[in-house]
Amino acid sequence: MRALPSPRLGERRGWRHAAREVTRGGLAGLLTGVAMGGGGGRLAMRVASLLDPSARGRTTEAGFSVGEFTLDGTIELVLFGGIFTGIGLAVIWVVVRPWLPSRGAARYLMGAAIGVAMGGRFAIDGRNIDFFILDPAWGQASIFIVLAAVTGMAVVAVDGWLERRLPPPRNDLMIGYGIVAMIGLLMAVPSTLLFFRSEDCGCVSPPRLVGVVFIALAWLTAGSWVRGQVGSLAARWSPRAGPMFLLALVAAGLLHLAGEIAHFV
Repeated sequence: MRALPSPRLGERRGWRHAAREVTRGGLAGLLTGVAMGGGGGRLAMRVASLLDPSARGRTTEAGFSVGEFTLDGTIELVLFGGIFTGIGLAVIWVVVRPWLPSRGAARYLMGAAIGVAMGGRFAIDGRNIDFFILDPAWGQASIFIVLAAVTGMAVVAVDGWLERRLPPPRNDLMIGYGIVAMIGLLMAVPSTLLFFRSEDCGCVSPPRLVGVVFIALAWLTAGSWVRGQVGSLAARWSPRAGPMFLLALVAAGLLHLAGEIAHFV
């Protein structure tokens, strides 16, 4: 898999370029996550309820009634589900984006794979009662896997749109870019805890191996931004190791997801 050309891997363009990269990637992830985690999640739940009409009226783990769509429930899902999904997707996208194929169908396919490997895991918990009260369980899982794949491709499209329109890191914009980058850094810590703590991810078996690989890839991404400016180990090794760790991240995520699906299929 061919990574992005060297200018995106930290060619001597300084911290201004890195701040714009974080800003663009973070905005792409946030906007896509809010739209797909909120509106897309609501649509997925509607389709899931149609697959099993006999489950109408049953209470889900989140306290909602299957098949009943209220304004309050929709607003809650869009605001809270969408925002939290957006924050998580923003952090993930900033880390993985430099190692994707530079353009074309391969970039979208890799985005879909990342969406399923990362997003699918948090959408599907093998011990969640929702997959036992709605039949068939594999049908419910398929809906959320498709949603995760579409989300991954959508963030690729939004990122490309922002790349063409976001202004270069001029002096008058650096305060804004810097603030967004700092906010993203603060959000990265709690988002990473989702991989390790059951109480944070809301799951019985958090994907710890995925988290370890993700942290390693994040270190390499940070090293790519300073490549050619400081002689860090990450900067020297990131061009070779980055794509390998991205593939390892997808593999670990898919493996964990398969284990969760095995609980109810």
